[in-house]
Amino acid sequence: MTAVTLPRGQITTYVVDALRTALPFPVGDNTEPNEPYGWQGEPNEAGTNFIPWVSVGTGASSNSSGPQAASQADWRANYFLTSAGVARQQTDQLADQTRDELVKMARQNIITTNGTWRIQQARVASIGGINRMPQTRPFYFVQTDVIELWLSRELNS
Repeated sequence: MTAVTLPRGQITTYVVDALRTALPFPVGDNTEPNEPYGWQGEPNEAGTNFIPWVSVGTGASSNSSGPQAASQADWRANYFLTSAGVARQQTDQLADQTRDELVKMARQNIITTNGTWRIQQARVASIGGINRMPQTRPFYFVQTDVIELWLSRELNS
């Protein structure tokens, strides 16, 4: 078997698309979402509201030394999930739901141009603190969590 490296971009596209399908709020791909998000209208005025949102970013990936015949077959890839809400409680709830959806991806196969990769494990590496964003009044809040995906290239692909 020849050495094959992790197709990180294709894996990330899969993760973002899966979260966009599963979650009832906008999801951005390492940026704010394309759909309406955040304050709709002038904050704190009658008739305005805040649409909570999530952004999926990539962290470092590391090879976890797979089998000798395919030493690039096992990887750990980190993803940053930034959740934004108008209140601490909403931000917590949004982050909980997003983490749960990503962890549910364990045992799924991702077909890429260099073979099929399996998410062997999806685990929460860290749950971030909630930070108040003072750019608007009233404020909004963000939290960034780290999820680690353990990926293996299926040797029969």
